[in-house]
Amino acid sequence: MLSTSSLSFSVPATGGTSAAQTVTLSNSGNAALNISAYSSSNAAFSVSPGSSNGCAAAPLTLAPAATCTLQVTWASGNAEQASGTLQISSNAAGSPAAVTLNGQRESATNQGVAAAPWAVERPASTRCCGA
Repeated sequence: MLSTSSLSFSVPATGGTSAAQTVTLSNSGNAALNISAYSSSNAAFSVSPGSSNGCAAAPLTLAPAATCTLQVTWASGNAEQASGTLQISSNAAGSPAAVTLNGQRESATNQGVAAAPWAVERPASTRCCGA
């Protein structure tokens, strides 16, 4: 069982790497959940096990009632937007499980950047026509 079916990422208009978001994997069954692989269909989305939450690099096994968390980030590079899918392959019915991934750069106006509200005034000695 997954904690979400989709994640949306944003980065500043200048690009960069998004803040990490998490996907929690839960074993709600009575038997061990064997996760053979997890990966993103788009290399711009990075998937890694959380640092202290029971997840490890695949393959891994989750005992009944156990959970672990994967961290996902988006490195925008030159892209204005990106999409992909996090796939998690396991011995669960309906495998692989999928999480939709979407990344979008913020526009400059969404970041509070506005046109300069000032005008440039020429010194009096350079003004034209007796002004």
